[in-house]
Amino acid sequence: MGNQRTRLADGAVPLGLLEEFAPELRRLGATNVNLYGGGEPLLHPRICEVLDLLAGEGFGVQVITNGYGLTEAVRATIARRRRHISWLRFSFHGIGEDSFARITGTRALRRIQDQIRALCQACDGPDRPVLGLFVPVTTPFERGETRSFLEWAAATGADYLWFAEDYLAPLSADGPPFRFMEYRALIEEICAEYPNLAVDYTRSTAFSYSRPCCFEEFTHMNLVWDPEERRMMLVRCPNYFPQGPVARPPEGSWEFVEPATLAAQWGRFQQRSSARSPLVCARRGACLSYRRNERILRRLREAAPADGLGAWWLGA
Repeated sequence: MGNQRTRLADGAVPLGLLEEFAPELRRLGATNVNLYGGGEPLLHPRICEVLDLLAGEGFGVQVITNGYGLTEAVRATIARRRRHISWLRFSFHGIGEDSFARITGTRALRRIQDQIRALCQACDGPDRPVLGLFVPVTTPFERGETRSFLEWAAATGADYLWFAEDYLAPLSADGPPFRFMEYRALIEEICAEYPNLAVDYTRSTAFSYSRPCCFEEFTHMNLVWDPEERRMMLVRCPNYFPQGPVARPPEGSWEFVEPATLAAQWGRFQQRSSARSPLVCARRGACLSYRRNERILRRLREAAPADGLGAWWLGA
């Protein structure tokens, strides 16, 4: 769930609707719920109650966030529910104050880093959620800020870093050509000083909005909140990601859905699944550090041992 650039008071998915969907997802065999996309899930006005709801239903919960809404109340909820909130991935659109401000328009980097450090302190122990840092690389970051960011990541206890090219390419369209592999060499040089940091690199982020690649393949359901219609959409596109206040998926790949009709509609979607719009997504080549890191594997399996249906909630 994100704010989808709408006013949160008007556009946020109602908690009551999520309370109706959650047990239906459990009846369908869902084991994981990933909150992500289109905005910032932690800015939902009742996000602590949402996390309590999902954890209370027994889901393994993963959150993709920029960390801005990681308030003291949210940190306390995550710490209290950390048995089920197994994975948090923080997106950094800039890794130094200057690059962060240039790309995001805010100077909130230090605040976000301090909030993440406070979360790690609140959740200290073997059952702490997996902490991932995602850096979409659109312009070359300087050596100094790269070193400072990696030092902070290592000191904070990050489980893995993921550097990806081309995520926000339009931001650097007017700049000089950027050679990602040259920047990768710089990262590897500095990371050699921090052997506990697992680092991945990708030349594309087409698969970046998936839940952690703990297993070879998985089936997932996209549930997307439409803030204008104030209804949930069931989307068959595996990597659907809106780029505006309301950006609907391709025609024929979605339909409005109610809790009472979810099972029947999901059954029809599975029957209509094809190679072009698969519901089963293989992730064999992505983010190998997930599978190399035993702590990551253990935490994900503890939160939701069965590799069942993964449900995404996307939208305001």
